[in-house]
Amino acid sequence: MVGVEAQANGLPVLMSSNISMDADLVPGLVKHLPLEADVTLWSQTLEKLAYDHVGNRDDAAYAATVAERGYGIQANAESLMQWYESLLVT
Repeated sequence: MVGVEAQANGLPVLMSSNISMDADLVPGLVKHLPLEADVTLWSQTLEKLAYDHVGNRDDAAYAATVAERGYGIQANAESLMQWYESLLVT
């Protein structure tokens, strides 16, 4: 969930290759590395990700992309509200 929130806000994400590629919602913002990779590789990759995205943010576009993938706040709030209401009925 943290990765989804980060992407919605235009932040680059470095995650384990054990995490499903389905978590890559915004093209170019997510990189995967194996947990077994050297700490230097993790550090260099994180630094490059951060550097590549400095001043290159369009928050509205990132949020829209994430929403298009089914993680928009409006749709999920409505779904959650319907679930709560179903609990009251039963």
